[in-house]
Formats: sequence, structure tokens, C-alpha cells
Amino acid sequence: MEEPIAHHVVLRLRDERVLCRTDADRRRVARSFLERDPTFNLLAFRTVDTHLHALLAVAASLALEFARRVEISIELALRPGSPFAPAYAKPIETQRYLSNAFDYILDQEQHHGLTSDPLHEGSNLPDLLGLRLTGGFTTGLVRGFLPRVRRADLIARLPGGEALDSDEPMGYVHLPHLPAAAAAAACLPHVRGRRPEAVAARAAAVAIAEEFTGPATAARALGISRAAVKRLRLLQPPPALVEAVRRQARLRAAQTRR
Repeated sequence: MEEPIAHHVVLRLRDERVLCRTDADRRRVARSFLERDPTFNLLAFRTVDTHLHALLAVAASLALEFARRVEISIELALRPGSPFAPAYAKPIETQRYLSNAFDYILDQEQHHGLTSDPLHEGSNLPDLLGLRLTGGFTTGLVRGFLPRVRRADLIARLPGGEALDSDEPMGYVHLPHLPAAAAAAACLPHVRGRRPEAVAARAAAVAIAEEFTGPATAARALGISRAAVKRLRLLQPPPALVEAVRRQARLRAAQTRR
């Protein structure tokens, strides 16, 4: 008997209450998925209102172990107030079924008629499009297991997604979006504090802001002092992070113009 290619796992709380009410919560949950061992072969995940989906190219026992670790992480991050119901791993036995499951998981909000997470903070779509670095490893996994997935099809899932690959210079319209863009790119609830990822995200936002404005305006837009801007200016955030923040800001600005 042939082994399944992958397993589709669904997680929900025992009383089926809403898990994530804010983008900050969705980023916390995203980290719970993305900070697990990459050898679990996570291809896709999606946070919906009352449940979570994940697609893993591993055996059922490993898929359920992944689910157990995610549940523990979410309980620590969110304190949801209800235990998780037993997870179930549904086998994926054909390549066509794997492709359909990938699309089904990423399209969960549309499937349920929801619009609470249009930018996919609670899925790995941002990682697949270079909008976030935390789950960048899933890009190679999707390329290997689902080689027919096209970037254009992924972009089409995001309102304003056509702005992602724009080469137009950044401008003042992007300034108000930089704090949220930095948090989203770093997969953090916010970019305050001394956490290294938060500091790097703030430095990336400063680097972008100072391409078209001075330190005083940048400080006001980012909600930090001019002295902080000057300190952050001296750091060298990873170019991939700067680009992720840039794309997140473009995406948010495009949304406001729709």
C-alpha cells in the first residue's frame, strides 16, 4: 500500500470559539506554525475564525505531532480559555488532491464568506510572496511538492497585490503604513521593544522612510523619537527584510486606493 503524499490537519478549540480577533493575534498564530521544525514539510496553513488548517507532506503521526506542538505554542501565546479538540489528519493520496488541498486551505476565508484577514496575516501566503521572512522555508517546499503553483495565482489572492512588484518610487502615501508593514514583515504583533526582530523591523522602516523624507517626518510617522531614528539609521537590517517591509507598505497603500 502506498503512503499518502501529505496530510491535511484541522485544529479547533473544544468549544469552537473564535481564535483570532486581531491581526496581532493572527501573527502570533502564524509564528506558532512557522517556528516549528522545517522537516515537518509545512506547505500551507490558514487561520480562519474558529479553526486552523495545515497541509504537511509527512506521515500522519508526524502531522499530529506538529499539530500538538502548534497547539501548545498557541495556548502560550493567546491563552484562548478553552482546550483544543483532538486534531485529525486527513490523508492526501494524489498530486491532484494535494494541489486542491493547497488552494482550499489558502482560500478558507472566501470559502466561509469571511473578510477579516484580506492580507493573509494568518497564512503562509506572505512568506510565499516575499512579504514576510519567518516562513521563507515554505517557498522551497511548495516549489518542490507543488511545482505548478504560479506566483501570479498567489498574488491574485491579495487585494492590491498587483502593487507588489511595482518599481515606482516610494512616497508619502506609504508613510502611514510603515509601522503595520514592519510588524507584518517581521511576523510580530508590533515592533516596539528590544526584541531583535522588532529592532531590525524598525530599522528597515526607517531605511525606507528616509528614502523620501527627513528624520523628523519619519519619526512622527513611525511613532518614535528623532534620536531613535538616528540610532536605527546606523543599523544595517537584512536587505530581504527591507524589501519585505517595502512590499507590505505598497500592498497596504494599494488597498486604501481601491
